Amino acid sequence: MSKYPFKMGIVHSMAFPETLDGSGPVLETAKVLVDDGFFDVIEVSSVKSDSTRQALSSLLGSSGKGVVFCGGGNLIRGKIDLNALESSARKKAVLFVERLVDEALSYGASIFVLCSGPDPGISHRREAKSALVSSLTEICDYAGKRMMVSLESFDRDVDKKRLIGPTREAVDLVSEIRRHSANIGLTIDLSHLPLLNEKPRYSLDEAKDVLVHSHIGNCMPDADSHPRFGVPGGCNGLNEVKEFLQALKSVGYFDKSGSIVSFEVKPGPGEDSKTVIAESKAVLSEAMRSIA
Repeated sequence: MSKYPFKMGIVHSMAFPETLDGSGPVLETAKVLVDDGFFDVIEVSSVKSDSTRQALSSLLGSSGKGVVFCGGGNLIRGKIDLNALESSARKKAVLFVERLVDEALSYGASIFVLCSGPDPGISHRREAKSALVSSLTEICDYAGKRMMVSLESFDRDVDKKRLIGPTREAVDLVSEIRRHSANIGLTIDLSHLPLLNEKPRYSLDEAKDVLVHSHIGNCMPDADSHPRFGVPGGCNGLNEVKEFLQALKSVGYFDKSGSIVSFEVKPGPGEDSKTVIAESKAVLSEAMRSIA
């Protein structure tokens, strides 16, 4: 039972980046998080080995923790484009995600987080958004009542350069899909707001009606790299975490049943995962002391 008015989570593959490609010490590092009473939710990604998938499913199933599946990294690294303008490429992307949905369900995930494809430029954005609506509607139909699908907004102009994008546009797109699919929402990540040139209160106020999931982390002015809080040159530290959490509370996110706030932090060169996790906990704990 969380001591906070939300379920506290952490993105596994970011905390232990040696597992980012779905290999390496997936089970050993996941167990570190499963055994940590601070966390109520573990956010996992796709795993390459069938035997490791089965073992991870067993570990998560016996843990009593909530599970979220983060598919955005798989889409970005695999150059999978859900808003592809060419029909066959879009359909191939949807099939790729549906396979990830199956994997997420095997872990007991309640939320599947994904992202849009690359921004094709202003002259093709209208068509790309229409294609993305079609793709996400198909994915929501596939997931059905089994799982919530959550679109995560990324920067459009700096690093990841995704179609979605500015929060207002993300909300409009999710709201359009909700006319057909109830199981779609939006993920807002503090790490992405500086790269979108948005403040937490603005972004969260815009998103409040469709907000189903949140991440807290840091970025550099030119990179969506998720370094630890307070890293020299970084955009987010204790004050920004306070501002984000206060805004989450103010828009009523903490009043929603099962609301999740997850760390997405990555140790840099020479840094230790457990130390970075401990530092993140300290920042979160200090920030929550000031939430009115």
